[in-house]
Amino acid sequence: MTTQTTNKFAKAKVSTKPVAKKDDKVIVTVTDAMHLEALKAYENGKKLEAEGKAAKEAAAGILKEMGQAKVIDNFEKTSRKLESFIITDGKISVLFGVKDAYKRSNLDEDRIEYMKKTYGDDIIDMSTTYKFNTELVEKWGQEISEAIDASKKLPRDVKDNLIECDNKPCIKKGTIDILADIAKRAKTTIAQLYADICPTQYIK
Repeated sequence: MTTQTTNKFAKAKVSTKPVAKKDDKVIVTVTDAMHLEALKAYENGKKLEAEGKAAKEAAAGILKEMGQAKVIDNFEKTSRKLESFIITDGKISVLFGVKDAYKRSNLDEDRIEYMKKTYGDDIIDMSTTYKFNTELVEKWGQEISEAIDASKKLPRDVKDNLIECDNKPCIKKGTIDILADIAKRAKTTIAQLYADICPTQYIK
């Protein structure tokens, strides 16, 4: 008995729920005091939440500037990374940290040339992303589904070209760990190098 494999890609398309139009929404109007008060409280809560988020982000920006200065100062004094530390007034405490991840992940040719010329070729690496070839999925969706179910029916050229690879230049992993060495070799300041690689900072 032959078991027919369902095309998973086609099924995913068919099962996708349509987005309801805004005009189709049912309107329920409340008039009693309890629900009117609840609506007002909810609206006020959203407003306070938005204001609180803005205030929190502004405060985080100030604390991150201080944290960044401390990290750079520690590098200059010890040549070592200060990965994280507590900022406190004795009562309130937050954690500041620096990750081995960089905001300058998408680098144009001019930036790549500048970084390599200033800090050496090793500071740039390639970030690789793999993705399905959409055109082949549309054409061979059924066969791909069968392959997922351990079938061997896919042609070799489909197997070889199904996955596409997207390479993008990025700051090399581990750069933050050897900041002092790189700055010394490049005859520049740690602060300048820190600004150039733009490592991810966090407050929590």
